[in-house]
Amino acid sequence: MSTNGTTQTKPTRQSGDESAREKMASRVTASAFIWLTLFILGLAILLWISGSGMADLMWTRYIYLLTGVETVAFAALGWLFGREVHRQQVNDANQRAENSLLEERAAKEKMMQVMQHQQSMQEKQQENSLLEERATKKEMMQVMQQAMQEKQQAMSTLQQVMGTMQQTTPRASDCVFIHTATGSNVDNNYPHCTFIDSPYTNNNPNAILLVTQNWIADSRIYNDHNIGVWYNTDPGEWSGKWSIFNEDRAPMPLKAAFNVIVMGSPSI
Repeated sequence: MSTNGTTQTKPTRQSGDESAREKMASRVTASAFIWLTLFILGLAILLWISGSGMADLMWTRYIYLLTGVETVAFAALGWLFGREVHRQQVNDANQRAENSLLEERAAKEKMMQVMQHQQSMQEKQQENSLLEERATKKEMMQVMQQAMQEKQQAMSTLQQVMGTMQQTTPRASDCVFIHTATGSNVDNNYPHCTFIDSPYTNNNPNAILLVTQNWIADSRIYNDHNIGVWYNTDPGEWSGKWSIFNEDRAPMPLKAAFNVIVMGSPSI
């Protein structure tokens, strides 16, 4: 078998012996036919020369001799025929053995190819698994980095909120109270407002109000709207008073509560 996977046959001593035997058999067969032909021709010539005056004894001797030669010739032909048949059987057996050997070699080569393919597939799977593992680790690192960034942003926001809380912590001079929207401070002309009636804010357009919604008061009314504050200068009942209003102008729900800080309010 060659290194490139092809099968090569080498001449053996057995094939040389078979070739020699075939040549010898051909020679013997040819010689037998030649001698038999020569004998028949010679006998025919002898009979033609002798004519019809040949004695019975001579005819008997010639017939006996012809029978012996015929026996030897047919025996030789039978031996050659049997040998040819046997040789054909041997050749067939050798051919089957050679075919079996070739099939065995082909099966081994195919098995080697299958094993190499399986090994290649395993190596490819291992490589893919390694690439997937690296990609997963990289993705995890990105997620962790993003989580760290979000944590830092949350800490920064918390610090800002804490700073704002410190700045908006009520001082001794500030006024703090809870304002609740009722039917008496929600006017039909301003349905999205609730007016504050407090001596700390009345007639004080320069007051600074910090207002947040109070969702833990007794009313537990949820006013799901952004709010703002507004000082009313229109003439009427609510002139000179501050109001808390929904910025989207949605109606102010009754019993909605608000935390109110009046910064630096004057003493009353």
